[in-house]
Amino acid sequence: MIFVNELIKAFCKRTTIAIFAVLLLLNGVLLYINETKQTLEYTPEQYKAAYQTLEGLDTHVAFERISQKKTALNKILDLFVSKN
Repeated sequence: MIFVNELIKAFCKRTTIAIFAVLLLLNGVLLYINETKQTLEYTPEQYKAAYQTLEGLDTHVAFERISQKKTALNKILDLFVSKN
């Protein structure tokens, strides 16, 4: 019971409540900023085109194709990074 009373005393002080209010406000502002300046890396048309190339394929075949493209992309990135 003493522990509960001490928690109530700690969290009901004005400074603690003010800190929580400021953190809650800051969290809301940061969420708003991140949602409004969100940029899409790919357009919906690009997603549709990628999906159409895999549509109707067996899961294992689709996975193999994606793995091959990922490997090729990693090799290109390695070449680019090694030049810099």
